[in-house]
Amino acid sequence: SNIAFIDYKDTSGVGDIDIAINSSGGNFTAQPELILVFQDENSNSGGSDIISNWSITVGTSSTFNRLGATASSADAAELSYGATNIGTKDEDHRTHYGIIIYDPKGNGGSDRVKMSIPGDVLEATMIVSGSGTSVSRSTTTTVNSVAGVSVIKLDTEVTDPASKNVVLVGGPAVNRLTAQALGLSYPTYGADSTIPEGKGLIQMVDNAFSGTNSALVVAGWDADDTRNAAAVLKDYASHGTDFAGQSAVEISGSTVTAVGGDATVA
Repeated sequence: SNIAFIDYKDTSGVGDIDIAINSSGGNFTAQPELILVFQDENSNSGGSDIISNWSITVGTSSTFNRLGATASSADAAELSYGATNIGTKDEDHRTHYGIIIYDPKGNGGSDRVKMSIPGDVLEATMIVSGSGTSVSRSTTTTVNSVAGVSVIKLDTEVTDPASKNVVLVGGPAVNRLTAQALGLSYPTYGADSTIPEGKGLIQMVDNAFSGTNSALVVAGWDADDTRNAAAVLKDYASHGTDFAGQSAVEISGSTVTAVGGDATVA
């Protein structure tokens, strides 16, 4: 039964953090048990409930005897988040909604549960970048490995670029492999980079690195131009006719202009 809800700033009303009780026979004691549930109902993040199990004495003066199976001692099942027991965890936990559960083991040893509840659901943007790369933001998930093998690497992490077909992001001023694929010294800046000023470039290089595989260069005059080129490539389905029969295209904003026809960008 829902008995209350948290009303604090924008965390308010039924459907945010509801508090419920469920009285039942004990899971770990013959004494009656009260299950106190904080319903972490962040539907956008798949939140679960925080469930604490209390031994109680039922009568005219009902009392809480302890948290969990043993007084003044933590046990795993006395506190859980969803299907995971956390009663003996000794680090803080944060739920999908943003509730912080402090040191379950330490507080459970004192027969208490200590939490901080935010004034609104907490969300974050994670930024992943490396040396010489531009930063992009996204609310989607990026797959960085296939069958446990990383598919995204820094230029300095690649030891044999000729062994696979590769996509090289960043111009020859910031990406060593781009410079090598284009036959330039690293680093090469400005007009010498072959990147058009104020634009992005998507270029297919066949037999790259003196091998039989290809390299697809995605680069720009500056970071914003590189980002625009990457966005166009990501939306390849909308630009298929622009790429057809071309070895290279220039990108200005989202406009694609063909500049080469010796190979196919695909």
